[in-house]
Amino acid sequence: MRHCPKCSGHRQIACDECEGAGEKKTAGPGGETQFQSCGECGGSGWVDCPRCSGPDGPTGSDRAGEDLDQLRREESLF
Repeated sequence: MRHCPKCSGHRQIACDECEGAGEKKTAGPGGETQFQSCGECGGSGWVDCPRCSGPDGPTGSDRAGEDLDQLRREESLF
């Protein structure tokens, strides 16, 4: 059985916008550092894997019908 090379079968990857932190640093009105929840991941630090969580499942012409060995979302470790 094969795993998705991007997410290793977990169906989620670290958010690119906040680098998995779930929040971003911003400059406040006085120049102090503030943290805002990331809008891309909703503050969780994780986003759906674009390769295997797309509307048609796994992508790629040779992998489109292939059943990847993955955990379902409710079984995910994340």
